[in-house]
Amino acid sequence: MHDLMRKSLLVLLLLAPFSFSLFPQQPGQSVLEKTYVYTWDSETNVWEHGKRINYSYDENLNQTIATFHYYSYSEPLGWRRDWRFVCSYDSEGNHTEEVFQSWDSQASVWVNDSRYALTYDGNGNRTDFESFYWDSQSNDWSAISRETETYNSNQ
Repeated sequence: MHDLMRKSLLVLLLLAPFSFSLFPQQPGQSVLEKTYVYTWDSETNVWEHGKRINYSYDENLNQTIATFHYYSYSEPLGWRRDWRFVCSYDSEGNHTEEVFQSWDSQASVWVNDSRYALTYDGNGNRTDFESFYWDSQSNDWSAISRETETYNSNQ
């Protein structure tokens, strides 16, 4: 149970900074640059490097990229790319796309993994959410699921 709780806490810590368009940043405000996640080593009684997340933003301060690194304790020591989110927004600031990519260290390139596409109505309500996975055979996105939402006129 202890390990499950630690993993759950790690997931919450990793996802907490992702505000997307729910709480958009305003010009002149500070933005999150990096998050470091440490794990406690009970044998050595020290905090050890776990993950590092670097954030990038567009001119409207919407978070566009979050790059996750892990710390390698094998030679050479240091941070290694792991995976990232790449997010897009429409002119209204709505979060319209999120692409997950993993790092291929042998080819030194980001490799597509999954993608989410979101659509909104004129009131900013999300009306469509589609998920895709990257099919390396066809070199294209393949649909997984789709959710559609409707709203009443009492907004």
